[in-house]
Amino acid sequence: MEVRCPSCGQTYDVSVANILKSQRMLNEGCACRSESECAPLYLSALLNPGDLNNLHDAWEKPYQQAAAHGGRLLVLGSAHSE
Repeated sequence: MEVRCPSCGQTYDVSVANILKSQRMLNEGCACRSESECAPLYLSALLNPGDLNNLHDAWEKPYQQAAAHGGRLLVLGSAHSE
């Protein structure tokens, strides 16, 4: 996911894996409540957890099939690019 900094306007990439990991950390009891002190708190709110779980489930089988053939499944572009 490409995220734009609200202060300077530059963009940076955040992986879906990092967003999922952040959501799991918070669900497992991370007590931090300030986004400036805790990157996972900020990252966890970027995408809906249910949608991310659906994406993970949909991605898993083709990922395993590609790996079984010695390949790697990649996302090369976006259907919603500007």
